[in-house]
Order: sequence, then C-alpha cells, then structure tokens
Amino acid sequence: MMHIPLFGFIVSLLYKRKYPSLQREVCGITFPNPLGLGGGVDINGEYFNRIADAGFGFVEFGSVTPRPQEGRLPNKGLKYALNMLRKNHPKAIIGANICKNTNTSSTDAPMDYERCLALLYDLVDMFIVNISSPTSSSIYELQEIDNLAEIVDKLLSMRMYFNEYRPIFIKISPDNTRQQLDDIVDYCLRSGVDGIVACNLSRDGSQEELFQKSLKTVKYIKEKSRGLLPIIGSGGIRTPEQALEMLESGASLIEICTAFVTEGPSLVRKTLKYLDSKSRKQ
Repeated sequence: MMHIPLFGFIVSLLYKRKYPSLQREVCGITFPNPLGLGGGVDINGEYFNRIADAGFGFVEFGSVTPRPQEGRLPNKGLKYALNMLRKNHPKAIIGANICKNTNTSSTDAPMDYERCLALLYDLVDMFIVNISSPTSSSIYELQEIDNLAEIVDKLLSMRMYFNEYRPIFIKISPDNTRQQLDDIVDYCLRSGVDGIVACNLSRDGSQEELFQKSLKTVKYIKEKSRGLLPIIGSGGIRTPEQALEMLESGASLIEICTAFVTEGPSLVRKTLKYLDSKSRKQ
C-alpha cells in the first residue's frame, strides 16, 4: 500500500490535521502532537514521510543495527537506512531506534551503538537506544546498569562534539524488577540521559498485559524521578482512552505500534480527536 501513487497525498488529505491544543515541547523539540509511531513498523526508514501523513507527531524507525541481519531484529542495516534518509528528506520529527547486532558481544556492543549514532546524528531529531529487545538475551542483558552505563556514557560524550543537540532516550523492558528500574532511573538522572521509553515488548509475549505493565512502569518512573525525566509511554496502547490514560499517568509523549498495523490511519485520527476534545474541556 505504501507504494501506491498519491497514497501519501490521499492519507494526508483525509487524516492529517493540526491540533494546537496538543502541541508540546519535550527535550527542546516542539511536537505538533504527542502521538508517535513506535519502532518495529518502519524498520528500515523506508516510509517515515508517508506514515507521518497519517497525522503522527513523530515517527520512530528501526531498530537499526550497523550490519544487516535476519532472524532476531531483522533489518537491512545502517547503510541502507542512511540512504533512505538522504534520499527522502524527513518532513516530520524522526527518532532513530538504534541497537547492536545480535552476534555482537556485550563487550563490543558500545561500538555498534556509537557507529549508529555517529552516522545518523545529522539526519534525525532524536535517538532511542534499544537495550531491551525481548527476542535477544544478548540485548536484554544490556539493561544491567554496568552494561548500560558502558554504552550510554560514550554516546553522551560523543554528543558533545556535534553542533546540534539530539535528545537520547533509553528504551526499557516492562519486565524489569523494581531494583533494575531504580538503577536505570538513578543513572538517567545523574548522567544526562534525556528520557526513557517505557516500554518495549514483554519477554513472555503477552500483549494482553503489556499495556498495564507499561502503564505501571510509567507511573513508577514519574514518581521515582520526581517528574524530572520525560517519558515516552509505549507498549500495548490500542484505544484513544488508553492513550489518554498513559498521558495522564505521566508520559510526555506516547507511541502506538501494533495497533497502527491492525487498524491503520483511522486510529491516529480517532486518538487525536479524542485527546483534543479532552484537552479543550480542561
């Protein structure tokens, strides 16, 4: 469907609309609305402009890894994504979800993330550091605080050498223990990480419980950080009502993913209209 001529124009005409009441600034970026597309749909950065025409406030593509890979976290690799971004200049706020290759050891993982950040930096608006893929234990273990700090400290240091500031978010699992969450939040607060994406898919694969797990995690992060850490609420949002609940629980921005695949652009329109109506009543 993405390849049909005039598809983007038609979708934009039918669904894209401005909602001034929903505009917000997060990490120095002015988002036209808080609803974004999560990673896992536009894996290779091929469709972000057409997807944005559905009305999204931002689009996250990836996960992107330095080298192409099949199987777990399949994608065409960093070089391909770079070509897509250069060929189709983004017309929307774009977030790059970056990750290590599954066959890269934990010891060498920082270099994979550094390569992705360095080459994508001038082409995107923000980064989502994926350390929580439920399909790979070698990635999932990167949430342990020593491994996390080893990766993200270097990314934060690299950022200082660029002219523009790009926010860096960490994408975490909904299955973390309370201690793991405490360690991650404390690290983010003291290191300068801009925010947290809560959450990735669950390791048990349960979609039914994912929203409640993510909601609980968002609430806890807001409380633990005393509201100092911006949160992108993601995971299991399927209805406009759930989108509002996630925002009211402490998320600065929200993402849908699977629901967009199953329901299409109409869900974006319904969600934004619902959020707009609630905002106007406040």
